[in-house]
Amino acid sequence: MLDYVERLFTDWSEIHGDRSFGDDAAIICGMARFHGERFWWSDPEGADMKQRVYRNFGTPHPEGYARHCG
Repeated sequence: MLDYVERLFTDWSEIHGDRSFGDDAAIICGMARFHGERFWWSDPEGADMKQRVYRNFGTPHPEGYARHCG
């Protein structure tokens, strides 16, 4: 996902939760611009096994749902 963000979009701003309990890295989300239009992007990341393990194979922990769904 981050490879696409770097190549296609401008003004990428990753959004994180409040981090008071935990910051879940399973899903990356943020806002960007594509041809001047602003939009929200949320997607799992993991180009190799090390990244997939770090990002829990795209499966959020309970604190991750507050970040992405709240």
